[in-house]
Amino acid sequence: MVEENFRVDKVQARQRLIFLLKNSMVKGKFELLYKLFHNEVKGLSLLGASKLISAELGIQVGIQTMRTLRIKCHEFENAKRKGLGRSSPFDPPFIQESDGGYLSNVKGMEDFRPMDVFAEIHGKSSPLIKWADKTNS
Repeated sequence: MVEENFRVDKVQARQRLIFLLKNSMVKGKFELLYKLFHNEVKGLSLLGASKLISAELGIQVGIQTMRTLRIKCHEFENAKRKGLGRSSPFDPPFIQESDGGYLSNVKGMEDFRPMDVFAEIHGKSSPLIKWADKTNS
């Protein structure tokens, strides 16, 4: 079923691309060319990719279009790469809830003091570090 949907999407994209090329429309043309023929554009020469795509679509696709498409391919891939690692500032932070809730995850961290770890690493004695909590007030 998924494969059939993919084929239908590909056929629809091809028909849309042919329509855009016949009517000299630019908006969306490079996205569809990238979606359908990105492997050919990357792997073949400009002339080879142009001839192959022209033969498959039945419409002449020029070398300048292939040059522009190569540049667009790099832009699309960079945008994809940047989009994967970026999170929106409006997204809530990822907190994994367990059966006992958030507090059960933090219970083991009650006595953890980061400055103790710092003191151990740098050879300073722990009593020299004063904590700003209620016990030392």
